[in-house]
Amino acid sequence: MPAIQDLDSILKKVHALIEEIRSFFEELTPERNIKAHNYDELAGWYEEARYTFRRIEYACKNNNFAECFHLGAYLQVELDILTEESALEKMDLLGSYDADNLAAFEKRVK
Repeated sequence: MPAIQDLDSILKKVHALIEEIRSFFEELTPERNIKAHNYDELAGWYEEARYTFRRIEYACKNNNFAECFHLGAYLQVELDILTEESALEKMDLLGSYDADNLAAFEKRVK
């Protein structure tokens, strides 16, 4: 059991490091004032992104954790840009990613 405890400890430290890095980059990101919202573009983005969401769902069902993470990271970048440009609340897709339990990630994707 010591190896499992070590793994849990490492996992917690990695998650803490990722959060610190995310916070660091958020501090460096300049604030932008978005005046006009183009909701037609938002609808178009969703229409295109829906295919990627479906691909993640399929990868989750097939326990393809690498593909889930790759596609999830791609979508997270897109969501970050989208929330900034459209003045939407921040959306955290990857916060629910766990390679050992893809069900939570699949639920978040849906």
